[in-house]
Amino acid sequence: MFAHMSMATFYEVASRTAKSPAVRALMTKLLRRARQTERLQEEFTRRIVENRRRREGKAPKLSKVAKEWQREAAEDARKASEGEAERIAKVSDDGLLRIAFIGWDMAIQIHNPADFHEDDQSFARRIDRHNRQSLRLLKEMFRARGLPIPELGSGGGISFLAAFRRAVPDVGKLGTDCMAIEPVLSALDQLAEKSRLRPLSRFVNHDAHGLLEAKPEWFEAALALGTVRGLREALERSPRAVKNAKKVAQDLRTLEEDLEQADRNGIRFHFAMLD
Repeated sequence: MFAHMSMATFYEVASRTAKSPAVRALMTKLLRRARQTERLQEEFTRRIVENRRRREGKAPKLSKVAKEWQREAAEDARKASEGEAERIAKVSDDGLLRIAFIGWDMAIQIHNPADFHEDDQSFARRIDRHNRQSLRLLKEMFRARGLPIPELGSGGGISFLAAFRRAVPDVGKLGTDCMAIEPVLSALDQLAEKSRLRPLSRFVNHDAHGLLEAKPEWFEAALALGTVRGLREALERSPRAVKNAKKVAQDLRTLEEDLEQADRNGIRFHFAMLD
């Protein structure tokens, strides 16, 4: 992203100046997502303050130095936006896509849900999910234009996540990206069989991109909740059953939260594996 320029400001300009209709449409969609990011961050900050007040009996206060830094940062951003808008207008469509890709990749690197207090991690995962979905939109455009996907600073790999037949409140149509599940899926299925649970792979849609044009199968969330909870309990008893067991257990807990929300709202799901 351009120095000091907000994501929303970048997309406001890019959505007007991109040459290709497809790229303009994507930049417009990412503009909406950038504005949503700002709203999510504001809500997240409010919740962090409320949770800390609840835990400690008082809210955190910014020092005078911190307040002055915020004021200066806002002023720098305003001044930077004035000059950089003209520069953005001269950038090629492929250049705009690379800038956007770097911006969302950086957002994922900076915002790690595990860095926050346990009280705040659920909402932090919501922001992480939003960021990763934005990056996925850009990957699709890179492929459509025949461009090599830039190297990810936030780490690559296959995401294992719940996809929902309709949007789940506070989750959306795609759940949180879980990066530790796919590499050990076979081992988890073996563990499930030993524990007399349905294997996770039973609920996977292997044509998540619809390339085979087959009608996907959707499942009641409650069916998979038993497997996810049972696997977490099995890993507590046998942490050596899979590699990276601690992170796998955290991802299973994330899947559990998404499925619980879907179950409460009567929304069917399947698991998907996306890059």
